[in-house]
Amino acid sequence: DQLKDFHLVGSAELPVEGLRNDSLSMDFALNVKELGGKLRYYPLPFTNFQIQARREGEQLHIDNFQGCVGESNLKVRARVENFRDTLVENLKGELVVESDILDFNRLLTYRMPGKPETDQTKSSPEIFPGYLAETRPDSAVGGQKEPPRLDQIAYPQFRFSVDIGELRYREFNFYDLKGVLRSSNEKIFHLDQLSLSGKSGGSMAFQGQFNVANPENYSFSAQLDMQDMNVDDLDIDMQIGDSLYTLKENFDGLVSAYGTAKIFISP
Repeated sequence: DQLKDFHLVGSAELPVEGLRNDSLSMDFALNVKELGGKLRYYPLPFTNFQIQARREGEQLHIDNFQGCVGESNLKVRARVENFRDTLVENLKGELVVESDILDFNRLLTYRMPGKPETDQTKSSPEIFPGYLAETRPDSAVGGQKEPPRLDQIAYPQFRFSVDIGELRYREFNFYDLKGVLRSSNEKIFHLDQLSLSGKSGGSMAFQGQFNVANPENYSFSAQLDMQDMNVDDLDIDMQIGDSLYTLKENFDGLVSAYGTAKIFISP
């Protein structure tokens, strides 16, 4: 590919002594006021990117990372403490992601080199082939790879928050998507909140936890609260014999539901 119309305006600060002495902490500050450009084959331009990041001792701060890719926009803030802790025992931090629109159907498109651009490819470009390749199941020579043992992995104390006005992925459109997920050294993932709205109104909310501390079985517990969701917004498939139907093709109306579940999973 080729990078076109690339521009960068910003500054960086770092101590000269840190360049000469490896034992000193390489603190730095990065301030990118404007960054943008376009690729030859990727259809969406990169515009209005700004970055403010700094390192202070063992702490890494991303005070602001924001930008637009086509219609989609993103704003990220992050903090990581003890980020050089390879044992993850003292690693902790948080990540906040905000967006008005995230359209993955457009973000994951790519016009292959050598193919002429037509009106059809402009309106319906191809999915990026690298993305498709990464989603295929992988297998090792002579058989499948062993799955990772989640109970043998060290997890940091981390908090991930998301606030997205509209998210588009394949045929699904989610609105007012808000959530908080926390990981802990005790190998428990807490879903404190995950809520979203349908295109026609209504709402769904989830909360629960995923516990992988027990080497004999993992457990997933959750609560669901659905209020007045339109059937047209629920792309749920139903199979009857050899035929496949969608819920909205056969039913009209609003759905409300409340339920709890606890599922045990063998490692």
